[in-house]
Amino acid sequence: MAETLFDGNVRLEYRDASDVPVAQLISKNLSEFSNTAGTINYDPQKMPKVKKGEGKNKIVMSQDDKLVMLMYLNTAATEAASGNAITRYFRIPITRRSTKTGVVFEDTLVGGDFTHKLTSAASKVHAASNWVVTDEYSVPAQQEIQLGHRIQDVRVDSAMNIYISYVA
Repeated sequence: MAETLFDGNVRLEYRDASDVPVAQLISKNLSEFSNTAGTINYDPQKMPKVKKGEGKNKIVMSQDDKLVMLMYLNTAATEAASGNAITRYFRIPITRRSTKTGVVFEDTLVGGDFTHKLTSAASKVHAASNWVVTDEYSVPAQQEIQLGHRIQDVRVDSAMNIYISYVA
């Protein structure tokens, strides 16, 4: 039983509090994150960048809005009979603003910030050719978020990584 990367695309989508899609923020092939099976890329200089205020990254998400991650598989994936958990690693740069105080600061969302929607089970088959919600993050009360950082060393601070694998 070996760890296998899912083969497909990942999309970050902005949804309002009623779960209605508002905008597609980012769409990338999972191979663009330079990860290999069993090895997560921790080098920010090799990760795709998300710069604040460029293109759709100008969109501001408010309290109770959601940042939703979807995955589209190119080929079906079958988990091992052992039903080992799906491995996730996220590094998503955001800029956070308190609507109460007006304080703005850069932050990075990680796997633990998201609610996992894609479940793992023994011998589970993940079908190909359809978008599936894998994870979602709800914007906390009295806050707004925007994708990306605007710091001096954008090469490192604005790096984004998504790693999703399973045991085949």
